Amino acid sequence: MSKILFFDYNYPELQKDSDYPVGGATVQLHSWIKGFVNEGWEVGILVPKYSEESINKSVKFIETYDQKYGIPKLRWLYYRLPKLFLAIKWNKPDFIYQGVPGRISLILFIFSKLLKIKFILRISNDFLVDDRIKKKYPKILVLFLRYVYKYSDYVICQNKYQYEHLKKIRERGIHLITNPFTYNNIDYTKVEDNYIAWLGIFQYQKNLPLLFEIVERLPNYTFKIAGKIGSALELNSETQKALEKLNKCENVEFVGFLKRKAVLDFLSNAKLLLNTSYYEGFSNTFLEAFAVGTPVICPSNVDPGRIIKKFKLGEQFHEIDEAVVQIECVYSQSCRYRDNTCKYVSEFHDTKKLTKEFIRILMC
Repeated sequence: MSKILFFDYNYPELQKDSDYPVGGATVQLHSWIKGFVNEGWEVGILVPKYSEESINKSVKFIETYDQKYGIPKLRWLYYRLPKLFLAIKWNKPDFIYQGVPGRISLILFIFSKLLKIKFILRISNDFLVDDRIKKKYPKILVLFLRYVYKYSDYVICQNKYQYEHLKKIRERGIHLITNPFTYNNIDYTKVEDNYIAWLGIFQYQKNLPLLFEIVERLPNYTFKIAGKIGSALELNSETQKALEKLNKCENVEFVGFLKRKAVLDFLSNAKLLLNTSYYEGFSNTFLEAFAVGTPVICPSNVDPGRIIKKFKLGEQFHEIDEAVVQIECVYSQSCRYRDNTCKYVSEFHDTKKLTKEFIRILMC
């Protein structure tokens, strides 16, 4: 039996369905875990010390280090690295998977080489493969990540944009596998309310200034905004100002942070899901909306692989005037997208099919 360890310190929060805002990579990981378990793999997840036990008895939570323990700036060297290394060594996996490239990627990569374990890195966002990464990450980290991109055993992309950029770094070992989505037992019956949904963490990437401009241009439409601030570091001045302006809009209702069980209801009852991001990878909110028959409107560069346009899952726009026109059009004809969206998710994002494809790649 093959064994895989997933690294995701946010996963216990997703399991508890807590108020902690986990990202799309963690939501995606939930489907991968189900897929590998169903294929008979032994699955473990590297989590922080003192995490609650896994609800799924087929999945083992492997505690590493206490995130609050130790002397800041020094604890990585004398405490965290040894704990993480030993947790991996003692569990003897065949593969280690990480879904969000960052500082820990180089550490996991080095540990995998020392322990002769195959390392899988999944690209979570488009900015991680182009020059935008230089604006977000320190130069030394960018160099480290480029090294990991080049020498990891497997690099998994979410879309063609990521794939084409990584081909400039390495010729082999790059694979494009779209996001899995566990859509079983979802009730497709819609009880539409007259609102436009917006869902996400309040941070620069989500482009709240554009959201405010659209809201201002459509005063006769109700917008319901679900989300919260991820961290103080993510709340830049432009985002803060946009939030303050949105709070003053009479046609805006903030519904707060939604736990996972409430997200599908929120999207199902909406006329459409509006995305205003500067960039994404492959937003899991799109799949959640599609699964309950709700169309999506987003910037053209955020439409992954042009699927929204190709499969008629909503509309895309290039600038705000076009966005306003598309919203008015889709809002009035929301129901005509329903069959397309549900069919698309079941055909292209089935967890069982994609896990089999993933395993085929790993076993080659």
